[in-house]
Amino acid sequence: MAARSCSPACTPPGRTVRLLEALRSPATTTDLAQALGVTPSAVSPHFGVLRESGLVERERSERQVRYLVTALGLAPLDP
Repeated sequence: MAARSCSPACTPPGRTVRLLEALRSPATTTDLAQALGVTPSAVSPHFGVLRESGLVERERSERQVRYLVTALGLAPLDP
């Protein structure tokens, strides 16, 4: 399996901000995709990059995985 070569720079800034803003409340991939009007498969790769960067974290609750923005991820959102 190839190593990830993508960094937050690979994700367009506007999309990153929209994802982080939407994750102020915990959400599943499906919840977030519906809120943004895209498919879950369009959102999922971004979660990996943001999680590796420490901008979001995930928590498992039974069969669901919820993502939420971390304090580091909130920093660019709050003036």
